[in-house]
Amino acid sequence: RTACHQARRWQLAHPGEPPIFVSVNVAVRQVWDSDLVADVARTLEETGLAPDLLQLELTESAVMGSAGRPLQVLKALSDMGVHIAIDDFGTGYSNLAYLSRLPVSVL
Repeated sequence: RTACHQARRWQLAHPGEPPIFVSVNVAVRQVWDSDLVADVARTLEETGLAPDLLQLELTESAVMGSAGRPLQVLKALSDMGVHIAIDDFGTGYSNLAYLSRLPVSVL
């Protein structure tokens, strides 16, 4: 939330400059235990930051094999316009065919 607020403040203070992209690490437990989609939507609404300027980073192990709730959350965030990134791709034994079905925009 703080990073989104600050990025938006900088955008408003420097309107001629390119927008600032915010990247935030997300723990897998946040995907399982919280209402991450609602929290992100509320933060974007409160701050005025465009969804395409927010990237949420998850580890490869957190995303691979995701089914049920984690996959639904990732798809909902992606549908909102938020970018999903795998921040340590290649450290595990990921199936590339499975990865291609996930709403991941950055490796």
